[in-house]
Amino acid sequence: MKHKMFLIVAVLVLLFVQSAFAQTEELPDTVWTKFTYPNAVNAVKFTPDGRYLVSGGSDSIPRLWDAETGQLIREFPKQKSEILDIEVSSTFIAVACPGIGGLNIYDLKDFSLIKTLDGGLVIALSSNANYLVTSRGESGAGLTVIDTQSWEIIHQFGFTKSSYDLCISPDNKYLARSENYADVSTENKEGSIEIYSFPDLKRLKILEKKEYLACMSLSFSPDGMYLAGAFDSSPNKIWNTSDWSVNKEFGNASYSKSITFSPESKYILVGTGGSLNWNLSIWDIDKGSETNSIKLDWLAKKYLDLDEGDTPLSISVDKNAKRIGIGGVAGVYMLNAKWNPTSVQENPVQIIEPLVFPNPTNSTANIRFDLLNSATINIQIYDINSRLIAHIFDGFLDAGNHNFEWNTAQAPSGSYFARITANGTVSTIQIIVNK
Repeated sequence: MKHKMFLIVAVLVLLFVQSAFAQTEELPDTVWTKFTYPNAVNAVKFTPDGRYLVSGGSDSIPRLWDAETGQLIREFPKQKSEILDIEVSSTFIAVACPGIGGLNIYDLKDFSLIKTLDGGLVIALSSNANYLVTSRGESGAGLTVIDTQSWEIIHQFGFTKSSYDLCISPDNKYLARSENYADVSTENKEGSIEIYSFPDLKRLKILEKKEYLACMSLSFSPDGMYLAGAFDSSPNKIWNTSDWSVNKEFGNASYSKSITFSPESKYILVGTGGSLNWNLSIWDIDKGSETNSIKLDWLAKKYLDLDEGDTPLSISVDKNAKRIGIGGVAGVYMLNAKWNPTSVQENPVQIIEPLVFPNPTNSTANIRFDLLNSATINIQIYDINSRLIAHIFDGFLDAGNHNFEWNTAQAPSGSYFARITANGTVSTIQIIVNK
């Protein structure tokens, strides 16, 4: 009897180990995946604190997920049409669908409907959450700037063609727009990428304009130094925001659909591929080389029988750079962030959860961070144009919690960045000075 019981237990343990190994093999980088409907998830966005992920797509239902566990926290009411874009602040969620009354604003605390406005193809939120921009307003195709305190329209700019994407610079001075070339109402097949002052919407620069130009996604780097564009049928590009010159091109005719930066502006993430090779690519900006490529095929294989992998239609990175949220054709993916798996450090130095308070500030900014290991630390303050403003600290620190102060008395109002370097590891956090 004991021998039989031993055999049964041994078989159960073996089956469990095999099952766990198979799960690890199938989902090596996945924290959790969610199949919610057999259609596209067009937009995913982390809340500013990184605790939740918001998603929306072809079934027209916005969803709020626990970013750590994947638990569904809330399903919002079904929208009038397909959800094309989402923006999230610390207090509200904006959900965009095309058409009149297609832009709904929900309270993030009690989930009530705050406001209904005219919808748009895409929307963008300023870093201070004071302004929301939609690509379609009462006048048809164009840009509409909305004050999020009063929900009143403060600026409008008309176009004959709609937008692929919009994004606002972290200092809230510029708005970048990619214009859709596919317009059946005219013979003009030119697409363009344009820069506007913000929030007054004065056109400052046309970065590129040519026939059949399709820039599917735009993103400013968190440090404000770069603008990146994902192109449907040509190499992706990075522009310097100091003079709007091209910094580099990467990915040859990559058919890219989405693009964003890591929080410290070191890496750029692109949803790219082709008919047989869709994946999430991670590029080192300074080196201009791909450091990681992740194929999203678990949900695609299981539910849609797509062997070539899923298409990353939207990408979002949490503030701690630990998780990557992706909206694909088959569902929502949450990945562990592996920025450079080829580099191995015997004694890694980790700067854990740097934060600044108060932020915005009008006098003194406290820069706080934790060190996993002791290290030589350098703390510097840069302005939006990457000019060195202040040198805060340079020396050796033990592991643990540390706090430094920056007196902003001599700093004009604007956006600044504290750059913390620990044995070559760099962490950057934005500081808003508002006097």
